[in-house]
This record gives sequence, structure tokens and C-alpha cells, in this order.
Amino acid sequence: MSYAHEDDAYCRELIKTLADWQREQVIDIWTDHKLVPGDNWDENIRRQVDAADLILFLVSRSSIASEYIDRSEFQRALERHNRGEARLVPVIVRRCDWKKLGALQALPPGGTPISKYADPDDAWYDVRTGLTQVIETIRGVESRKPASTWASKGLSGLPENVTKLCDRTRQEAAFVDFYEDMRKARPGATQLFVVIEDDLDRPDFLVDRLYELRVAPLAVKTRGERRGSCLRATGMEYAYGSLPSLQRSAERNLFESLGLEVPEPASPQGLLTNADLSLHSHILVDQTVDGEKLAADADKLVDWFMNEFWANAVGSRTQWLVFLVFRFSSLDPRNARLREDVLTKLNRLFASDGRANTTPTTLGAPCLLLPQPDVIEVAHVADVLARFPIDSVRERNRLAQEVYADLLRTGEPRMDDVYQRLEQLRHKYLQTGTFQI
Repeated sequence: MSYAHEDDAYCRELIKTLADWQREQVIDIWTDHKLVPGDNWDENIRRQVDAADLILFLVSRSSIASEYIDRSEFQRALERHNRGEARLVPVIVRRCDWKKLGALQALPPGGTPISKYADPDDAWYDVRTGLTQVIETIRGVESRKPASTWASKGLSGLPENVTKLCDRTRQEAAFVDFYEDMRKARPGATQLFVVIEDDLDRPDFLVDRLYELRVAPLAVKTRGERRGSCLRATGMEYAYGSLPSLQRSAERNLFESLGLEVPEPASPQGLLTNADLSLHSHILVDQTVDGEKLAADADKLVDWFMNEFWANAVGSRTQWLVFLVFRFSSLDPRNARLREDVLTKLNRLFASDGRANTTPTTLGAPCLLLPQPDVIEVAHVADVLARFPIDSVRERNRLAQEVYADLLRTGEPRMDDVYQRLEQLRHKYLQTGTFQI
């Protein structure tokens, strides 16, 4: 634990919070409290930073101002973190400009300083809950890799072209129909969209596609020179803990994704009345959460999201489109069942057509649970190629694999893209007698 001596009381409280883990030998805590007279304190601290699996950096104005902490502890720890040799987690104890530390995910959730909590026990509970996942990962007992990590780090460890090819036609049609219907039935209301997919489906492709092909053109058509633009914002990785912690993280995440200071309370109404944001005709925000971590509270978060947090977000001239994406890792086959369980829970909040809060008198925000994508397997490509004038099965299979791999690289996950590419290849073959991807 790295801390400024002005924050010694916070350090001792954190040690107390984790005391049972140390007693059960889950962790071994080292602070400079263990130094004894005669020890070379600088050498000992450097050695401990170099040996630690997890480095907790207690952040305040004092720790940020300390040249020694920055040079000998924080920078040294950050280098090990970036090399994947250790985990560095900032713990915000007092209010300060901690964002200068970089893109590290901080605790408590949302970076709320411990000193700002009405009840310190709530703060330390949130810190402990957040550290549980980190420690489980380090110990190697976690059975699933967090989907949010895949989302925030671009499928780290998994090649970008290892992606399911998906037909998004039904999803796009559902989005367009809902958008038009709600613009008529509930004008001015923020529209919410819930997406449930695994990392190989790449739900970010869906949001990108809807933004580029559906939302941006709508913004251009808007009358008035000042409001013919569309703003896209992507939320930061969520902090996980209790449901209240998730809710606070969602609130902070929304404002921070738009580059705004988080007010108290963090109500969406403050966004709708923001003068700078009102210059845009459309604002699309997507926030990705780890479906595995959140499985138990997924329905509760969605219910709060549309029936409380966004319920009164009306009256803006700007059309807000908010995507809440539940992402699951494909590495563990058990997640397929977990995802189905989450869908079963969420379906109870929506009508049979996936809609909720769609009537003009509804108090909650209009919300749509988008349908699942239609996955296109390599076999589909091979089936189409079987109708091509190629006698060799080996050559057809080779061509199928090349076409599939090429489509994955282009990021065009639609059935009609597959057929269009194959049709182009067929014409080339008729003209030249060869296939060239």
C-alpha cells in the first residue's frame, strides 16, 4: 500500500477492512509500518513495489504532491502494471484531481472519495467489494474473464478478426421502428436500448453501425444550422459492487463520457438542459457492463435505469439515444447459459415485442430490448460456394475460409454483405477463371 503520511488513518482503516483476508492468508499486506529502526526505508519500499502482485495507491492531494511517492512508488508500480506484472489500483481517499493519474480504474466505484461518503463503512465496503474481483484474478481462481475487460481493452489476448459474423438486419429494423414510433408517441423522451451479446458477437459493431448508418443521417436532416449534428459518447468501464454502487457508477459514467463534471445529484435532467449539448440534434451514448459480474442484478439495474434514472428525462429538443450493453465472455461455455438466464430475467420487464414504457401516459422512459443477432457460420459461406463452378471440394473450402476471414477483417457483419461478396467473386470467376479475395 502506497500512501502519504497525512493519509495514515485511511491506510490503517483499509488494513482493518482487509484484516480477515490477511488472517486467512488470502493476502499478505505490506506498508511502511513494517519498517523497523535501522532499515533502509528507500531500498525496502522499492523492493516491495517490485515484488507485489497488487499495489494499492491511496490518492489525495498529499500523495499526488509527493515527489518521492510519484518517482519511487507510483511510476515504478505503473510500469509493472503496464507490463502485466502487477495490478495497480488507485483508492481515492480525499477529493483531488486524480484523473491526472491516467486511465486506471479507481475505487470506490466512480472515483467517489472516501471522505465524501456519509457513512465511512459504506465506502470501505465498496472498496473491499471492488478488490475481491482483482484478488480472485491474481490468485487464478476466477472461472471467467470479465467481459468488460474485453470491451475496454479491445478483446485483449483475442485477435480482432476472431469474431462471429452476424446478420444485424432484425436488430436494425427493430431500432428504426422503435425510434420512429417513439418520436410520434413520446416526443422528447430519451430512448433506451438494451443489448445482450457475447464478446465474439462484437456488440460494439452494432452500436457503430446504428450510429453511422441510422442516427447520423437523421441528424443531417434536422432543420436548423446549429442542430444538424450528432454527438457520440462511449462510457468508461463500470465499477462493480453493490447495486447502489452500480447505480452511482452509471450516473458518474454518463457525465464523464460526455466530458462533464459530475454534479450532486447526478441527474440526467442536467444533461438535457446543458446549453452545449442542446446544440446537437441527436446524442448517442453507449455504456457497456460486464454481464457475468452483473448477472444477479441485471434486471434490477435495467428496471432502475428506465423507470427511475431516465424516467423524467423529457422536454429536451435533442433526441437522446442511450444503449446499455451487457457483454459476456465467450471463453467459458457456461456463459451461454448465464446469458440466457439474464435474458429470461429481462424479458419480464418487457412486452412480447421487446418494448416497455411506450404509451404517452407511461411514467418510465421508453425502452427496447433489442433482438439477438443472427449468427452466420463458416458453413453458410461454404453452402453458397457449393453452387459455384468449382469441382474441387478442397478448393471450395479454401475459398470459403478466405472469404470468411476477409469479411471478419472488414467488420461488415451482415448476411447481405456475405452474399454480395460472393456474387462479386462469382462474376470475377466467370470473367477470369480464377478467384481472388
